[in-house]
Amino acid sequence: MGNDEGVRKVRDKLAGFESGLREDSWHLFEKHRLKKERDRKLAGALRVGVLVMFILGVLIGTWVFLESGRRGPRGRQKHVAGPVIIPAENAGSVPSAGVGISRKINKKAVVINSASTSGKSNTKLPNSPPAISRLMLSQALHYDAVIAFTAPEPALHEMSKVLLNRGPSLYEVNLPLPSVRRSETLMAGDSNRTGSRFQLSVGPAVRANYAGPSESRLTLGPAVSGTFPITPKFALRGGLALMREHVYVSNATPEFSKNAVRWLSRGDYRWWDLEIPIDVQISLRTRPGYSLSGLFGVSSSVYWGEHYKELYQKDKIVTTTLALYNGEVREVQGLASQREEPSRGRSTGAVFAPATYVSASLLLEKKLNARNSLLIEPQLRYPIGGVTSRNLKFTSIGLQIRILYP
Repeated sequence: MGNDEGVRKVRDKLAGFESGLREDSWHLFEKHRLKKERDRKLAGALRVGVLVMFILGVLIGTWVFLESGRRGPRGRQKHVAGPVIIPAENAGSVPSAGVGISRKINKKAVVINSASTSGKSNTKLPNSPPAISRLMLSQALHYDAVIAFTAPEPALHEMSKVLLNRGPSLYEVNLPLPSVRRSETLMAGDSNRTGSRFQLSVGPAVRANYAGPSESRLTLGPAVSGTFPITPKFALRGGLALMREHVYVSNATPEFSKNAVRWLSRGDYRWWDLEIPIDVQISLRTRPGYSLSGLFGVSSSVYWGEHYKELYQKDKIVTTTLALYNGEVREVQGLASQREEPSRGRSTGAVFAPATYVSASLLLEKKLNARNSLLIEPQLRYPIGGVTSRNLKFTSIGLQIRILYP
């Protein structure tokens, strides 16, 4: 009996035991949760920075690789500016006069000097012009050079008369056919001149917004972009895109309270969004018919006309105390779920949100005619800030098809 009496006393004490709540325990938990949230935001910002640096490195590395392959070692003939003296066998019947030829690189001119090379500086030139080899004239005309004769003033009149009397037989030149490499260079130069001015492109844009792995909503709207060339390989691009955004959210992060856990079961959000992207464009490959570029940058937003509908679910633990017929007291705990009434809201004011997304894309440009091109641009956006009054963050995968007007 003594043992039974002791067990009964212990059981009665346990049945009437109530644990008091510490008032500071909830504040400590909130402080810990806020610290975790700050750490999570810092880690997200670092990941975004690493992603941007990685994309930039890939684009620059690809560009350098393509340029190094395009600028492979070639055998080039070096032309040295300055007079080149004709050998003695080309001098012909002019023993007392030397003929020099020089090619001016900037002006593309060949100057033929007729001057006395002997000690007699006042020796007059004969009635015929200086002997000029066919090889020298062929080289001069091959480089699109302008031929100019220089001589002492008394001899210029005689030289001009002889040139007019001799006719075209003096300029017997074999012109070579243009090479394929030179034609490609000319076409590339034309494309560089075409891309060296402001360009405008207009077309539709479509995006899929992902607030979760399996939740996506499509949006569609017009987009316009303007490209400002900086160098032949780099350009700055800005633009506008008007979209009717739509995002669907489910099973978001719970909200903890003292006696329950509140979950966002479903959320549907719609608003008007004016996107303002600013991108850096890097040319990766250029061909006569098409070109490929990489872009990365940030986007800001102006949003208005927000409408949303949210459905919350509250989960709490219910403790039931039971007293049995033999005097034993038991506690039974269970999880009770309660669905709240759907909450609706709207906002009509316009709000500017700077630097809400980072984006990366590839741009394929296909020439349609001499003036217009077709632009196809797949794009990826990652959030770095929240939008709307509900602070929404979501990833977008999109595609833009535009027509370029130079």
